[in-house]
Amino acid sequence: MRTSARLFVFACLYLLALPAATFAAESFIAQSPKNMDWFAAKNFCESKGAKLPLVNNADILTKADKGMTVDGIGVIGDKWSSELDGSKFYWLGTAPTPAPHRRAYVVGTSRGAVRVSETMSGGESGVVCVPK
Repeated sequence: MRTSARLFVFACLYLLALPAATFAAESFIAQSPKNMDWFAAKNFCESKGAKLPLVNNADILTKADKGMTVDGIGVIGDKWSSELDGSKFYWLGTAPTPAPHRRAYVVGTSRGAVRVSETMSGGESGVVCVPK
């Protein structure tokens, strides 16, 4: 087999081995070096001309099912392929529920897969900002 043909075959095999979607740190406009509450995270991203990631690009989250995309992070239920630290949780842009509960959403991993969870908006989580 000629060298060019071998390189072509190798390149095709390499591309087939890549995950269907790879979400790299380049998809983020900014990342805070420290954790903060949801309101500070939202303000941080807005000050950078960006927004917090959304699930399926929706401002209101009624459910977070497998197969839904989280901006810049990955697909719920799929392998965590982001370059972000998989041991942390990151705020999502979905507005918190009204008082007294003030629940908000975060994204992180569960057994290596992308997972969305509910938490208190006053707690602290990681912050990444995606393009508006």
